Amino acid sequence: MIARDTLMDKFTRVSVAIGNQVHLRSLRDAFSTIITLFILGGVAVLFDNVIFPTIMQGDMLVAWQTWGNAVLQGTQNFASVMLAAMLGFCLARNLHFQNAIGAILVSTACFIVVIPQTISVSGSLTSLTLDDKTFDLHRPQSTVDGNYLLLRMEQEAEEAEDAEVNDGNVESGIAPVITRLETDHATTIDFNEAAEESEEAAEAAISGQATVFTQAFTVDQFGSGGLFVAIVMGIASSTVFFKLSSIKRLRLYLGEGVPPAVASTFNVLIPSCLTIMLFAGIAAILAGAFNTSVPEIVDIVIQRPLSIFVGENIWGASLIFSIGMFLFTLGIHQTTVNGVLLTPIMQVLLNENTEAFAQGLPITMENYNYLNYDTQAVFGTMGGSGCTLGLIIATFLFSRSQSARAVCGLGLVPGIFEINEPIIYGYPIVYNLPLMVAFVLCALIGYAGSYFMTVLGLMRPCVITIAWTTPPFINAFLATAGDFRAPVCQLALMIIITVVYTAFMKIAEITGSGFSDTDVLGDDFLGSEAAMEAAEQGSAEQAA
Repeated sequence: MIARDTLMDKFTRVSVAIGNQVHLRSLRDAFSTIITLFILGGVAVLFDNVIFPTIMQGDMLVAWQTWGNAVLQGTQNFASVMLAAMLGFCLARNLHFQNAIGAILVSTACFIVVIPQTISVSGSLTSLTLDDKTFDLHRPQSTVDGNYLLLRMEQEAEEAEDAEVNDGNVESGIAPVITRLETDHATTIDFNEAAEESEEAAEAAISGQATVFTQAFTVDQFGSGGLFVAIVMGIASSTVFFKLSSIKRLRLYLGEGVPPAVASTFNVLIPSCLTIMLFAGIAAILAGAFNTSVPEIVDIVIQRPLSIFVGENIWGASLIFSIGMFLFTLGIHQTTVNGVLLTPIMQVLLNENTEAFAQGLPITMENYNYLNYDTQAVFGTMGGSGCTLGLIIATFLFSRSQSARAVCGLGLVPGIFEINEPIIYGYPIVYNLPLMVAFVLCALIGYAGSYFMTVLGLMRPCVITIAWTTPPFINAFLATAGDFRAPVCQLALMIIITVVYTAFMKIAEITGSGFSDTDVLGDDFLGSEAAMEAAEQGSAEQAA
């Protein structure tokens, strides 16, 4: 017994240490801060692609979709910039660095300076390649925006006999169009009729030759595609900045009587400049000597392996997810592991789904990530972590314990809104072996079950980020952009989960681990200071 307790203590200490590691904790805090952007971007996509098309069409539809495009542009398409900024701020706050504003500026600037400013474009009448990414020109409303460059591929439904294309061929009456904004670094390319000032560039695009643009960015680098770069640069640049700022010789002291804001700025002026120049130099060396960039290295070394192990591997993701749920049965909130190891990766995958859905891509595993953040938030935590809404239903239907029914009565309304600490600490599930097993198993049923249902085509993959407090069935409908099959699949999973909880609840009652038929609700049960403290702490962590 002593050896088992010692092993459990070690496991608990390691898990807590991971969750409290300052960089990982700051990463979790930063994602929690910008989650509003993902939710709002998802709402914009939902309106543009589901709601507006059902109530309007033609020019009116295009005009109203401008609203959604503007919201998406200002939120999700620049989420990486804001993540880099918030990561610098959260690190400064958690490390008690006084000039948090300076950390925001440095981390944001360092993220931008490592982004390549050269774009290679090549294309034909049916496809276009932008920096090794190929876009189908027959796809509606596919956009790639940049500070200096805007590429837009649209479906223009014209009669085949009336359409005029340079090579005289229009496939299925669809005339693909590419347009570049006319700025200092771009003119106009139209596949239908090349303008005189861009004739050479148009011929190059039609023939598939590459055209290189300088001083240009794509939104993909500042949106979902740049989140991992933002994480790396936010942590690396802030760490260097804090270290340089601790060197007194690098501080500029302006004397007494100087406003505090000015004094704090000049105190970190030299460290700020040195940090930004350092990472700009790294970017220049990588580009000049090795013909690569920081985003390419991050993609190869970090993003692809993590995506393969977690995003494309249901077993790896389920393992991490289950460990987080098991920790919750020991009184340690599941976000200690899942919020740090799963959320950043899964949110990136969900953002990619949002962009694919906005572009009208067909539902295939090549175009969408069937495993993403909503797989956990919508299906893996129905009624809260462990899918305890199933336990509440099982208790009301099959338990004769008045104490258990009373606890579930108190936890029902919070559970509908995905808050279940009263059940976890009050039923209790913590250190209650039969219900600990059910807690982890039922969470896994919801998590993996929804994935396999998506693979089988029973419902659309999740494409919209929603608030985690959205009640079950509503959240499934919204997360899948209005797929009525999703709530039905969620109901099927809930029935299975309720059956599993019923079996383990009965085992707990028989073995004396849970409530007996003669239990009476008393002060010792709900009035336990430790239980209530743990519940309050868990709710605060989940809200954060």
